[in-house]
This record gives sequence, C-alpha cells and structure tokens, in this order.
Amino acid sequence: YLAIAADPDTTTPTVENSFDVVTYDGQNSGSGQTRDIISDFKPDFVWIKNRNVNTVRHQLFDSVRGVGNVLMSDGTDAESFDSTSLISFNDNGVTLGYNGNVDLSGRSYVAWMWKAGDHDDNLPQINTEGSIDSVVSVNDEAGFSIVKYTGNGTQGATVGHSLSSPPELIIWKNTDATANWLVYSPLIGSDSEWLYLNATSSKQDSGSQNEYPTNKTNPTSDVVTINGAGSSNNINISGESTIMYCFTSITGYQKVGSYTGTGVSGLDVSLSFSPRFLLVKGVGSTGWILIDSQRGSKELYANLSDAEDASATAFVLGTNKFTVNSTGTWHNSYDVDYIYLAIK
Repeated sequence: YLAIAADPDTTTPTVENSFDVVTYDGQNSGSGQTRDIISDFKPDFVWIKNRNVNTVRHQLFDSVRGVGNVLMSDGTDAESFDSTSLISFNDNGVTLGYNGNVDLSGRSYVAWMWKAGDHDDNLPQINTEGSIDSVVSVNDEAGFSIVKYTGNGTQGATVGHSLSSPPELIIWKNTDATANWLVYSPLIGSDSEWLYLNATSSKQDSGSQNEYPTNKTNPTSDVVTINGAGSSNNINISGESTIMYCFTSITGYQKVGSYTGTGVSGLDVSLSFSPRFLLVKGVGSTGWILIDSQRGSKELYANLSDAEDASATAFVLGTNKFTVNSTGTWHNSYDVDYIYLAIK
C-alpha cells in the first residue's frame, strides 16, 4: 500500500468561528452566473431557505456528502445532485450557482452555516468505534458532528459520532431512499420517542422496539445505537447510506433544551449566551420553527416550503435568553412541552 499523511491541523475550530447566519438578495438571472456568500470560516453544513416565495424548498448541503448533493427538510425525498446549486465550500463561505433554490434575482434568502471539520481541508475522519464504520466531520468544541454511514440491517447496530459526550439532538436522513427525517432527543420523551423533521406530527411511540431510531438505547459518548432492517424508519437499511447530524450542549455557546408552555405571553427561557439561532418544536402537532438574529422574529418552518412569516412576533432573541410572546399552540400552549436548539 501507499500511505500519505493528510495536511496537518492548522486552524482548530473555536465557538467564535463555528456558526454563522447570512441573509442575501438573489442576483443571478439564470444564465450560468455564480456568486460567493461570505462567512468567517469554511463551513461544512449549509442550510439555505428562500424567504419570499412559497414554493421554494429548503436546501441542505454538507461537505461529507459533497458539493451539489442536496437534501430537503420539508419532504421525504432522497438526495439529489444539482451542479447549479452549491458549487464549493470555500475558506470564507460558499460559492453558489444559478439554481433558483439558492440564488435568483428578485428573491431573498437566508443561509445558516456550521463548521464541523477540524482542519483546513475539512477532510472527514473514519470512525471505527461502532459496529458500522462511519465517515465523520466533527467540531467537538462546538458540540456538532456530521456522520455518514452505510446501513447493515442489524437491529442494535452502533455508529460512532466522534463527539466527546453523548449527542442530545440527532437528525437522520436516509439519502438513498424516500424516507422521513428522524429526530431524537432524550427531551422528547422518557422512552426514546422521536419526531419527524418533515412533519408536524406529535412524538412517535411505537410498540415495536425496532421502530425506535435509537432502538431504545441512549447514545453514549462514543456511539449511537440504531434500529434494524425491519424498521419502517429506514436509517439502517443494508447497503443504503444515511446522514446523521449530531448536536450536544456547550456551555456559553449551544443548548439543546426544553420548556413547558405556560399559556401566558412573555415566557422567558434562560440561556448562558445570547442566541443567534433557534429551532423549536412542540412534542404535539406543531411545526418546526426557525428563528435567527438576522431576520428577527420572522418565522420559517423546517417542515414547510412556505415563505417567511414576516408578521410573526412570537419569539424574541434576547440577552442570555429568548422570550416567547405568544400563547399559540406552536409556541407556548399551556402544559405542552417544547424542545429547542439554540446557538450563539
């Protein structure tokens, strides 16, 4: 064999260069142009959503799956390739093509960007800690990793995630098949219940252990346990690829948390940092709400292609907290539990 060393680490990720929110107006006319979206770092996970057209779907890209490979959180679609979408991950952002889902004159967009790779080339790592080997790009200091693996169909198989503590929020998608996006957090329920990112469904509680994404086994600091071939949730089908986004809380930077609705407007949820990003869903039949500091209280929905709700005022991002100024079912219904991901 011939073995050659990878480039040495020269830029260790820090929380200061691990997440960014960028809003921009489309400029491409559809005639083959490209444009750069600037950030302070080289991102590994980029989530783009059009803000002003109802039919334009969410566009999710990551460096592990490769440029041009797109997933859409508002549906069950398998991964598709589009050479006119995200063209490259750059040292200071990304280059986009002329696809109207990411850049078109007359449209406005938001891009949420995460850094996962731990060196300049963003080379993924091979993780062999589980019974299934995984390809991982990880930013442990920021509590985030991107994990890709090929299912083996075995109930209770394990996959390494490369974080130093158990993931508190996991989002899966089978990239080869039409399948739901799965979301697990111990905060969803006491018995490994799960949610669908692409739907407003209440938390799921199946009678069959094999249906539970984590096979009713809590993630450890090394691995995530996954269900088997008999599951309809499709994250461990033999020979099929699945992507897994893992998050864990980091004091002063990121929080996977929950709150219980009071039914009274003005509910404050305390944090150890001032958030720039918020993803919220009730464990009942509510949508997945996306808020960020660039757009204020305006709401987008991970499970819907809808344009931004510019009239929304329910969530206010504040100093070391966010405030829920609503009594609505999707925001602050009495005695209903809500889970959230907040990032500085």
